[in-house]
Amino acid sequence: MRDHGSTHNTPGWVKMTGIIGIALLLLLFGSLHLIGGSILGHAPGGHGDHAPPSAAAEHRPQQP
Repeated sequence: MRDHGSTHNTPGWVKMTGIIGIALLLLLFGSLHLIGGSILGHAPGGHGDHAPPSAAAEHRPQQP
């Protein structure tokens, strides 16, 4: 007699729903990456265009 493994198999529609959901998430994150966006807004440590001034630059003596 052959053993066919577990008798509790996941239905096909559950597997397909999971695969489609993962594919949609990957598509969403990929498209956001390509257009330069983020779900949470501007990520910290990004491109440095909104970096605060350093402490050394704030306390530099003024030149005459």
